[in-house]
Amino acid sequence: MAAISRQKIEITVKHDNQLIVYKPEYRREAVKKAIALRAKDCNVELIAWAMDKSKADYEAYALRNQIAELTFMDGE
Repeated sequence: MAAISRQKIEITVKHDNQLIVYKPEYRREAVKKAIALRAKDCNVELIAWAMDKSKADYEAYALRNQIAELTFMDGE
């Protein structure tokens, strides 16, 4: 990668990853949504909502991991 950057070559990377954070009672719906998105060639990550984590924690996680779209399935 250093050689590429020295030559000022830009490699575009498509960041279209999606994260679905779901509470246990929404597991079935989250999996269905992930299956539908994956059928459209989207990269989808599912995470069960840990009760000791807040929305802000998951938003920070998404930012750190270059997640393009974050969906909460928590009934709100």
